Amino acid sequence: MINILGDLAQYDDNFFVKLAAKVRGRTRNHIARSRSEVYPDRPDLERYVKEITPGWFIGCNIANREKEKILRAACEVMGISFGRDIKIELPHG
Repeated sequence: MINILGDLAQYDDNFFVKLAAKVRGRTRNHIARSRSEVYPDRPDLERYVKEITPGWFIGCNIANREKEKILRAACEVMGISFGRDIKIELPHG
């Protein structure tokens, strides 16, 4: 997921700005400008935050359904088709 998002960001300078707005959750910002913004009320979860590209971070303490949701939103942002232009298989478990 991180590699795909990083690759897509190469084609649009505002990719992460658009994507972060689309995937913001109730209690977390799946994608944010700083580690602490990803899980704002849970500093204990910062260890699960990874830097995607310089200045953009993603929370990785998420279920596969959330990962798929983020990738679907990324495809929408880029105007490509999830399942056709980008195909993935996430492990179950």
